[in-house]
Amino acid sequence: SSFLSTLSGTVQELVRLRQSPQADPQATATASPARGISVSDLWAAHTAKRAWAVRGATFACRNGEVTLILGDGEGAGRSRLLTAISEHLVQPTQRSRSTAHVRGAVSVGGLDAPKWD
Repeated sequence: SSFLSTLSGTVQELVRLRQSPQADPQATATASPARGISVSDLWAAHTAKRAWAVRGATFACRNGEVTLILGDGEGAGRSRLLTAISEHLVQPTQRSRSTAHVRGAVSVGGLDAPKWD
């Protein structure tokens, strides 16, 4: 529920930014709350390990949808995937505490996370 309220706040912020007179026209033209969250070719590993926990994860969850993340028992990478996504949204990878994010893209509302102000 905390994630959903944060996502809702992000959507509201995108709407406010779109209506702002100094809004970036390119960013506001591509942003749409209905797009939800999208993850593309995300690779992530623990900072303390060399083995990949997440390899090429790609999925999208549009506004109002629910996505279920399944894996084969312990060590399947479910928690690492969600941690990598949240750390990618909240702070730059270089300062990430637990994930070595190597590549991939995470976007919310069609706007890539690194382009957020």
